[in-house]
Amino acid sequence: MIAILKYNAGNIRSVGNALHRLGYKNLITDDKDEIMKADKVIFPGVGEAGSAMKYLRQKGLDRLLLSLKQPVLGICLGLQLMCRRSGESNTGCLGIFDSMLSCFRKPELFRTWDGTI
Repeated sequence: MIAILKYNAGNIRSVGNALHRLGYKNLITDDKDEIMKADKVIFPGVGEAGSAMKYLRQKGLDRLLLSLKQPVLGICLGLQLMCRRSGESNTGCLGIFDSMLSCFRKPELFRTWDGTI
């Protein structure tokens, strides 16, 4: 079973739906026992690093994530939170990866497929 970490971030249901379509049994949860029992954990999310880390700390999920022995896949915000620090709100994160993430500063980095900003 694959546990999908629920922590008040977006994009979580779409990950569950995709896994279901591919035939993988999964559960969206913030229950520590369920997460510990899972064969694999997916840490997805869309949102803001500061509020996401606050929720993880309040629920004790930050310590749980650090203690997991099974494979953990971070997607988008989940991967960002696995780093040491995020430039978004200057947020201290989990520190699984000793990396500091920086925000894009130049608006020209954000373009659509047809080249418009």
